[in-house]
Amino acid sequence: MPIQGDIQTFSLSAIGRMIHAEKKTGILNVSSDDSVTRIYFKQGGIVFISGDLAEELSLGALLKADKLVQEAEIRNALEIGAKSNKRLGVILIEQGYVTKEDLVKVLNLQFKEAISKALTWKEGTFIYTDGLDGYVEDIQLDMDPIRLVAEAERWKEYRILIPNDQVVFEMKDVALRPNSLSTEGVYDVMLLADGNRTVAQIIQSTGKTRIAVYRALTSLFVQGIIERKKTSQEIRKGQQITAESIMRFFLPLIKEILSDFSTEMGGKKAASILAGSIESSPHYDTFLQEVRPEDTTSTMVKNIRERIGRSSKPVKSTDLATGFKNTIVQILKEEQQLLGSKAVYGTLRRMITLIESMPAEQKIIAGSFIPLLTKLFASEKRSMETEDIFARTTSSGVVSGGTGSGIPIPNLSDISGAVIIAFYSRIAQILITDLEENLGVKSHTLLEKILKNSEYHEAFLCRFHAADDIATNVESIRGHISNEGHRLSKMSFIKGFQQVLIELLLEEKHLLGSKPTRTSLAKLNRFMSDPKQRDLMPLSKYFISTIETYRSLEWTMV
Repeated sequence: MPIQGDIQTFSLSAIGRMIHAEKKTGILNVSSDDSVTRIYFKQGGIVFISGDLAEELSLGALLKADKLVQEAEIRNALEIGAKSNKRLGVILIEQGYVTKEDLVKVLNLQFKEAISKALTWKEGTFIYTDGLDGYVEDIQLDMDPIRLVAEAERWKEYRILIPNDQVVFEMKDVALRPNSLSTEGVYDVMLLADGNRTVAQIIQSTGKTRIAVYRALTSLFVQGIIERKKTSQEIRKGQQITAESIMRFFLPLIKEILSDFSTEMGGKKAASILAGSIESSPHYDTFLQEVRPEDTTSTMVKNIRERIGRSSKPVKSTDLATGFKNTIVQILKEEQQLLGSKAVYGTLRRMITLIESMPAEQKIIAGSFIPLLTKLFASEKRSMETEDIFARTTSSGVVSGGTGSGIPIPNLSDISGAVIIAFYSRIAQILITDLEENLGVKSHTLLEKILKNSEYHEAFLCRFHAADDIATNVESIRGHISNEGHRLSKMSFIKGFQQVLIELLLEEKHLLGSKPTRTSLAKLNRFMSDPKQRDLMPLSKYFISTIETYRSLEWTMV
């Protein structure tokens, strides 16, 4: 019996998880307007995807972009296919134009593109039927749908900043030094972001995959090294932006964020949070007073226009944009504190979906909002990953003190607080030394930022400095705790340090990639396996348990 429904009620990712979990074999058809994507499953794995793709994402275009085939070879293969009814990929292999390994890599990319496109659909229907009628398994593929959806979600994040391959980036006037860049691959991409080359041309020049270039550009943008170059059309449109367009862009976004609070905590709490976010703004009296979540967007626009008309102070378009942006940031901060990073991350995704559905005259404003949104995405993803790691560690009995399937809480009776501080100080120094080799002084700035964001900063981490020797850190922290009258358990020290170290590993993975991070992990393992550390075995086992949790999540990280 077919399974069918709409994607608003049952998301594409949820459908994929169900089919994967039940190891089903069949075809999932997902439709939206005039677009159709067909996903072929065999024993729960994805073996093929077909549907409507843009010309630049066709198999031939992707193979040419990666310089794997020539135009003449594609034409010849298509002529053969018209006579034989064989698929293009099969013919290219048979003719010796491309290896099976290269073809599979490109097909994987194409499938991710197809899934990514389907994930952006806000409305549509699906129908799943058992069996693979009409499917010929001439090229064997077997992809994990959970991982594929996760990677496609990542594509969606990159497209916040890079909606298509024709975007142009340029270096900012003040940029980081080359030795502060993450990897050679990112440096190569940076050199080509010259204000002239499009993203498509950068992909072609570097020979890297599309996702690698998108990831590198997003990283460079978040670090403040490059910026998007405005086209002449964008500049002209920017000069034509009206106050009403700005209001109709930002007000629905504010309502979207507040709807999360209303759902989770009630309408009164949502109104209270909005009031707290706008009352301290310098724009409160001139227009922000009229932002009320219970009103429609049109009503708020009307009321704001009337208030501005009565105001003795002139209100520029930039004032409107700044006031609304700051309000959004403040509300998101409240959401992060009350509901956590995952809630904020979900809200940011819904904001993107809302922006995509806006009329063209409002989307013009998105160009100035995208930099902020991209940085918020990056920040919340880091926080969400850290929360996820500690949630998993806690559920296995490591942080909470339980005796679940993970390593139980170590016996700390023979280990002093000073020894714990010394142990984690040494681990932090190992990580910082690795980061210094690639990031220079920026590594210490990064650590300071992580320390300040920790819930244990005021308690003791404010006195920790990686540049100091271990004895100095121990004495400084002990003195601070004594002077401030803090009462901290040994587990508080452990949890505080481990949160900082996991954040460092996440940042290293984000900035430098997997290889340097694996090298750092190997160094940590050697340190903790040293016979000299035998007396610290309980702490070593405890930290290793968190490292293992980090590794189990590593493939999902950008």
